[in-house]
Amino acid sequence: MKIIPSIFPRSPQNRGFALIVTLSLMILLTVIAVGLLTLSSISLRSANISSSMVIARQNARLAMILALGELQKYGGQDQRSTANADIAGDAAGLALTAGVAPLNNKTVNNVAKGLKAVQPGTRYWTGIFVNQDPPNSIFTKTPNPLNIHWLVSGNTSTYSSTNLTGGPSIFPSDATYAVSSAGAVSNATKAVILAGKNTVGSAAGSVERYVVAPLVDILDKSSKKSGRYAWWVGDEGVKAKINLDNTLDDPTQYAALTAQRRGWETIAGFTAYPTPTSGPHASLPKITDLAQTGLLIPSAVASSGGATPLQSVFHSATADSRGLLTDSLNGGMRIDLTAILSGALPSTNPVPSVANYPGKGNNIISPVASSSMKAPRWDALKDFNDRYSQLESGSLVVKAATSNTTAAIAPLITDFRVLMGARLKVKQVVDPTTTNFNINACGKIAVAIANPYSVPLKWNSALEFEIRSQTPGGNRTSRIWNLGDKTTLLPQNTGEAAVFNNSIFRIAPSSLAPGEARAYTMPGPTFRPLGTGTQSVTVALAPFSTSAPFDFNNSIELENDTVYPVKTTLPSMDVREGWQTSLAMLQMRLSGSSDILRQIDRFELDNGYFGPNTRNFTKDEATKMTQPFGLMIFSYQISQPGVDYKSLMPAPYVLGQRASTIRTYADFNMQATRFRKPIASYNPPPFFVESNDSIAALPATPPGGDTGIGFTRNLALNPMPWGRSPSGSTKTILFSIPSTITSLAQFQHADLTGDDISASVSHQPGNAMGNSYATPFVKRDSVSQTRTDYELIGATNHTGTNQSS
Repeated sequence: MKIIPSIFPRSPQNRGFALIVTLSLMILLTVIAVGLLTLSSISLRSANISSSMVIARQNARLAMILALGELQKYGGQDQRSTANADIAGDAAGLALTAGVAPLNNKTVNNVAKGLKAVQPGTRYWTGIFVNQDPPNSIFTKTPNPLNIHWLVSGNTSTYSSTNLTGGPSIFPSDATYAVSSAGAVSNATKAVILAGKNTVGSAAGSVERYVVAPLVDILDKSSKKSGRYAWWVGDEGVKAKINLDNTLDDPTQYAALTAQRRGWETIAGFTAYPTPTSGPHASLPKITDLAQTGLLIPSAVASSGGATPLQSVFHSATADSRGLLTDSLNGGMRIDLTAILSGALPSTNPVPSVANYPGKGNNIISPVASSSMKAPRWDALKDFNDRYSQLESGSLVVKAATSNTTAAIAPLITDFRVLMGARLKVKQVVDPTTTNFNINACGKIAVAIANPYSVPLKWNSALEFEIRSQTPGGNRTSRIWNLGDKTTLLPQNTGEAAVFNNSIFRIAPSSLAPGEARAYTMPGPTFRPLGTGTQSVTVALAPFSTSAPFDFNNSIELENDTVYPVKTTLPSMDVREGWQTSLAMLQMRLSGSSDILRQIDRFELDNGYFGPNTRNFTKDEATKMTQPFGLMIFSYQISQPGVDYKSLMPAPYVLGQRASTIRTYADFNMQATRFRKPIASYNPPPFFVESNDSIAALPATPPGGDTGIGFTRNLALNPMPWGRSPSGSTKTILFSIPSTITSLAQFQHADLTGDDISASVSHQPGNAMGNSYATPFVKRDSVSQTRTDYELIGATNHTGTNQSS
């Protein structure tokens, strides 16, 4: 047998290996190729996205640069003002209903402002406004604002130095930029929502808070559209800061009285807002963005009905509002009044470009507005600024006005009363049927003074009061009418003997606590013998509590040597004057000085709305009437809210009621040195005048000596109420003495009144700073008008109804 060997090896387990490896390598290469392709695609897409993001960011940056440029171009000037489109209001000043034309689009001068209707999406556009008039006209003419631009993308303005009536090309009334109730714009190719549901809330009512801006195409070099942008500038200046903390709570510091926080805890959804006594209050200043508020107040970001509390206040809250010390009238920086008042006032203007710069002897009100005004002057503000530092042991010291352009510091005269009467003296008995009498005129006064300041008020020298006649010539002044000139009470001239001629009433040096009032009267009798009725006589006044105010014996008595022989009855007696008027002036001074502390002009000594009430005594009654008795009393009281003055007047009489005003402390300067009456009236405001000659008010029962209740009513109370009705406040503080000036509002406590005659006048609003008789809607040239001062002229009979003006 022959064995032949095989030429193939025997290995059946390795069959097909190369094919498998080959296929595997091909698959691997395919996977790698697909991976590389996928990676390349992703890289390309990523590069495209990154490029688009870069382009978008560049477009956004372009929009921001344009927005800043437009803001600087149109709002950069110091004289420009900004406001939301929502400033357009209805007749009541309320927010304008969407789509309704504004009803406040005309100034008081009937000049168009350029306002338009608003709608969801444009209500919060920021407008730029200018005053169409030159700066100096501000003193005599109400400004005429004009809208010249809206700070949104795509807008242009034709306003320029040569086109002062030009305005924007895009308005918030354009329906293109309205947002539907569904929260979408009508044409997405022309407008885009910049503040939408994620910013202001998605509730149905939130669309009013949406902000839309026009879309602007970006063209490449070949003028093809390569992108779009939109921008809107929001006005942070109209928002309230949400990150203010109360940094000062010392009640003695005026800075504590200013608004240091905004009370956000009272707003719906912000009840957890940190207050000075609760929550992380000290962390409020750390908020640098409105959205960060949610970190301190989690409830502010809790959704309720589609809008969180923070979203609902997006257009009213901010962490970024800032003020600028720019002069919005003339441009440039504001004058630092604090620095000026801290030193001596300059005698010359160091900044000629600023008209009416604060200076010594210069008027605060520009001469452009009134060239004839005597006051107020910058010196008055300087004096007010320095007042606290000049306190004497914590007290304000009474100081007189040294000229007609300066003001005094003194107590207020809150009540002044004059009691006029007579004393009967038996001269001798001639026979059993006739008794001779002398009848002397008698007078007594009471005066109430009050400290209206927030610190004690003291006078180191005696206070002196003097009654002087201002009765026009030709008219006889107050006297016991049927007894002749020897019973004169108010002199017609300084050469006429009279009870009150040259009578100086004096209150010894003393002080009043803040807001305190005190009444004074005569504690003893003063007799003026024959021949002394024109000579100076000093009469002491003492507090009611130590002066027996009910006793009419404590009065001034003027001797009358005329003999009246009486068989049955004495001559009828009543106090009257000439046909028209008797006018008295009350002046308060410091002892030894002629400078004025207070001067109240033209107190009317007339009983015109009552008939004369005569006293008739039989001879027997007269012999028993051994003490003074009243014939007439005049009471002059600062009109106080809460007093029923009507009940004190005769039923048909209405003239006097016009002085009983509840606006006494708003319409009149109660710390005025000079109370000049612009009209001769029975009740010259701000004083209410009551005259009375009735038996009920002035008892005449033997032996006399009783003043009657009209003389002492409300004055004998201790403490004495004043400021609001006899049963009201016992202390009234009207004017404060600031240790530091932190707000212009504090100047309401400075005496800044004045007119063409003098400074410190009563017939202007007491709070001259920020107060006016006229509303802001009255034309500026209508708030200052010529006023005629009327004065009655004396006559010899009832036909002499003359007046001068």
